[in-house]
Amino acid sequence: MEFLTTINYLKGLLESDIDVALVTHGVSNDIDLDKNGNYPLAHIQLLNFNPQQQQGVISFLFEIHILKIRDINKVPSTDKWLRNDNELQNYDDTIAIANRLFARLRNLNDLDIELLSNTQPEVLSLAFTNMLDGCMFQIELGITNDVDGCS
Repeated sequence: MEFLTTINYLKGLLESDIDVALVTHGVSNDIDLDKNGNYPLAHIQLLNFNPQQQQGVISFLFEIHILKIRDINKVPSTDKWLRNDNELQNYDDTIAIANRLFARLRNLNDLDIELLSNTQPEVLSLAFTNMLDGCMFQIELGITNDVDGCS
């Protein structure tokens, strides 16, 4: 139950963000690459787990992608800063979602899930088949391990 509790907590945090349209999970190849999909999209991938019996904790390492599709206007633009796409807006939106997630993960919660560590977010540009912009990072979440190590 610890895994489902933890991943559902993470999913709930992402779904409750005002700007997230869809939360998915699985390997990165499973990220919704449908051009008609809902963006911004948050994708959760389980990387590993660490049962720490002595401390009574089990931790889960997740990789999180927060992505938005790059829209390119077919009409050429003379604006050298904004050009003819939404690149800067994509970064602004996805960075804001990640920033809010990090802040919320540091808050106390009724499930006693704790942010143990996180990597520095990496910016993604024109990633995957559908030219997605955004960021990717790893977080390690810990929860009380209900398995008794003495059994």
